[in-house]
Amino acid sequence: TLLRHDYRERISGMVKAIAVSSRRRENMQTALDYIEDLPHLSATELIAEYKKTQARFRDAFPASFTPGSARGNGRLKGKLEEFK
Repeated sequence: TLLRHDYRERISGMVKAIAVSSRRRENMQTALDYIEDLPHLSATELIAEYKKTQARFRDAFPASFTPGSARGNGRLKGKLEEFK
């Protein structure tokens, strides 16, 4: 139950971010409908949806996952150093 809830929350967050970044009203409604259906998925289906959503998220926000992408930005680099 705990893992199913965690997966639903993670998927929901990524789907919302993708929908907001597209700025198309119909994408927001599609995202909300999709999120409302998540509790009805089996554990196996949730895992599959997580993998698909994660790939879509990386496609929507590629710079945030590119190794070394923050190196050119001094302020961000300084913040990253704080976490090492």
